[in-house]
Amino acid sequence: MSVPLESNPHLKNNTNASEHQNKRQLEELAGGELGPVGLFGRLGSFLVRGTPMATRLLLCEHAEKLSAAIVLKNHHSRLSDLVNTAILIALNKREYEIPSNLTPADVFFREVSQVDTICECLLEHEEQVLRDTPLDSVEWAEVVINVNNILKDMLQAASHYRQNRNSLYRKEEPPEKELEYVPWTATSGPGGIRTVIMRQHEIVLRVVYPQADSNLRNTVTEQLVALIDCFLDGYVSQLKSVDKSSNQERYDSLEMEYLQKRSDLLSPLLTLGQYLWAASLAEKYCDFDILVQMCEQTDNQSRLQRYMTQFADQNFSDFLFHWYLEKGKRGKLLSQPISQHGQLANFLQAHEHLSWLHEINSQELEKDVQAHATLLGLANMETRYFAKKKTLLGLSKLAALASDFSGDILQEKIEGLLIV
Repeated sequence: MSVPLESNPHLKNNTNASEHQNKRQLEELAGGELGPVGLFGRLGSFLVRGTPMATRLLLCEHAEKLSAAIVLKNHHSRLSDLVNTAILIALNKREYEIPSNLTPADVFFREVSQVDTICECLLEHEEQVLRDTPLDSVEWAEVVINVNNILKDMLQAASHYRQNRNSLYRKEEPPEKELEYVPWTATSGPGGIRTVIMRQHEIVLRVVYPQADSNLRNTVTEQLVALIDCFLDGYVSQLKSVDKSSNQERYDSLEMEYLQKRSDLLSPLLTLGQYLWAASLAEKYCDFDILVQMCEQTDNQSRLQRYMTQFADQNFSDFLFHWYLEKGKRGKLLSQPISQHGQLANFLQAHEHLSWLHEINSQELEKDVQAHATLLGLANMETRYFAKKKTLLGLSKLAALASDFSGDILQEKIEGLLIV
């Protein structure tokens, strides 16, 4: 549907935004009518970006893009030069001719399904400005802030609509097998939103951040964190749509890809000392490696203990113990507070070469009995090095002497060690 040809540009802008609002309301009305009568279950799927998508989710995507278009149109009213430049780049890529009685914006906004194409074009213009503009100019900083805001606001508007209108597009009965769902805000490849966010991540942290003052750094970091949030949320939505029971291989592959991207996006925040922002995302998306690294770098043991409680049902403690073991930090592993001794003991059951140290360190007589038994078992298994076997037996004897064995039993244990 083309935009009416009022001569007043302000009327054009208002009418354009109003049309998008009306279209979105019609989409919602259609969803509200189709869902309750069970028609969503009969709609099947449609090929979108080369992959089948449930038609009901495609309807939702159209409404999401209308929300994003409304946001973009509002930015267009305030940042006309920036948005118009990006629009021209987008239309040129599609080889569109602009009729003499229409503006480029008229042509672009009449095809809302293509609204996401502007994201890549915004970055192309931004990179050009950063190359051609002196570092101390106002425009150099402004273009990054404005592009970040447009991207962030468009993606958040779409995500907000998806989350708050989800019930409109839900089937009455869960399907036997749901198709994998890739939101348009989580597309990969050239021009995809994931690609755009990764590219903007690099621009902000490698080009802008090193040259920025503290105020600009704070601003662009906060904006970047919002974009990373959108990026990771898209992966989570996609992962939830994959049926693990019937497609475990696909789920594992996608999860590995997600974990790698999550690390790629969050690790630089730690490197730059942006601990609060790194923590906010790592806590939300359960990146335990980032959380542990942050606590180690800031020597914040109380925060580590809080995470052990906060993420107890996700085995954060075991992750931490494995992390200490892999990094060779055995001292920290074995110096856990009393509240974690039970979990540590369970973890060390698979690591007998360390469990006896924990048993002795616990300063409980019955633990010394366990240490004696553990060391004796290790000595019996040692067949290559006599000196090591002798050391283990000596330590086992010391543990027995420190235990609460009665005199007769203690004598029996020591005599048994001599025979070994």
